[in-house]
Amino acid sequence: MILSWQKIKKIVLIVTVSGVIPLIGCGNIQKTIPDNDASPTVYGSEPTEPSETVLTPSPSVTSITTPTTVTTPTTVTMPIPSTETPEMHDDTEKLQDGARVYHECMPGVVLISVRWNARSGQGSGFFIEQNKIVTNYHVIKNAESITVVDMNDTNYHVVRVLGYSMEEDIAILETKESGTPLKRREHDMTPGETVYTLGNPYGISFVIAQGILGKTDYHEFGMDLLVHTAPMSPGNSGGPLVNSYGEVIGINTQSDDHEMAQNLNFSVKIEEIDRLDLGSPMEWSEFPDRNMRPVETVSIADAHVGDHVLLGKNYLTDDWAKGTSNIEWLVISEEADYLLVVSRFALFVSCWDEENRPLPWSESEIRQELNEGFFNSTFSETEQGQIGFVNTDKLITIPEPKPGEAGTYDRVFLLSKDEVVIHMRGERNRRVVPSKRCKAYGAAQWGRLDYTMWFTRTVVESEGKCVIVDFDGAFSEADPNGMCEDGKIAVRPAMWIKR
Repeated sequence: MILSWQKIKKIVLIVTVSGVIPLIGCGNIQKTIPDNDASPTVYGSEPTEPSETVLTPSPSVTSITTPTTVTTPTTVTMPIPSTETPEMHDDTEKLQDGARVYHECMPGVVLISVRWNARSGQGSGFFIEQNKIVTNYHVIKNAESITVVDMNDTNYHVVRVLGYSMEEDIAILETKESGTPLKRREHDMTPGETVYTLGNPYGISFVIAQGILGKTDYHEFGMDLLVHTAPMSPGNSGGPLVNSYGEVIGINTQSDDHEMAQNLNFSVKIEEIDRLDLGSPMEWSEFPDRNMRPVETVSIADAHVGDHVLLGKNYLTDDWAKGTSNIEWLVISEEADYLLVVSRFALFVSCWDEENRPLPWSESEIRQELNEGFFNSTFSETEQGQIGFVNTDKLITIPEPKPGEAGTYDRVFLLSKDEVVIHMRGERNRRVVPSKRCKAYGAAQWGRLDYTMWFTRTVVESEGKCVIVDFDGAFSEADPNGMCEDGKIAVRPAMWIKR
């Protein structure tokens, strides 16, 4: 059979460009070149017109033979590719960075599940030593029970909390069983380098995600943070941020979920765990009540600023069967024979006015509640005699007998913003933990912090705003009536008591 040159050229080009060999089983293609073509080109350039093409069957190879005036032809042989499956090798050194990080690090990552008040939640953590797990404080802060499992379904029993920092959002747990520890950072961090988050986003277990390190020295939320673009979702909290060397450089803590934010994720630097106080470990069974443990108190007669005293009893939990508990008060000022005290905990939640009216303190429902129901149910007759009257229309100084002149006189009151500034200097000293009762009835809490918001004694302006002490101890304006339905804002009573 004689083929035209145009058809031969088409077949040759298909072999060259596509890498596919369509001529298997067709034999050898022999192209006759005229005598004057001393240097033939098989692929690429435009050849001269051949005289004929001869097909010769061959079952094993496909070859192109180009005869010249010499009797011995020149042959280019193209072997048929093997159809056998290549042998696979478990060679982790040849894995790409992300796959290698997953292979080396994920066995040391754990899924942490917690339960509290018939609710449940999940987070992440990782072994930093064989029996030590690092996670976020906010992952475990509400936990009444905890379950820890790794990617191989191995369970680890938490026996103690070795240390924690609410402000840095870090906790270290001790486990009965040993796990696979991850390496800490040894290489310098550089913005732009590749980083990976490992954890359990939205309960999808043991997921790795990639991004770049954006900033290594960002300070916000009272923490020293890394900023990066490796994706994070609820459930990633407490997991490791790892570099391409498989070294932990951070502890994943939060993302900026503002609608205008573009992939802003934050991790606490791993070095922050070295600052934790591990000198007072806590049995896990004690951890749920960590904030309610009694502090050392002194008698009222011997107390000074900074001391704690006991006065009165009330329900501090939502379990009425447990009865009332002693109330601890912090001394924040002393004048003559009187001590100015404020409750150590936020005792309950309330609203400024149930009917959403912009009332001043003198007409607010909180004032009435404190000086009637709370006062009468909390203090004995003898204790009531120790509590002085003060004029709450002005900056409170020292108690005075209740005069007959006009004014607002109270025994139990809220501190004003100015009084908080004077007597509780620094945001850290203004933060307050809610009692169990306060928390059970809806006291607002934010993220990693155990603290809650509390009212100050501020005259409500015409627009209905008042000043509250926020979660972090800063002041902010709020609409107290807007919080009324949910009862989110806490009450922290204050009094002047006689030595």
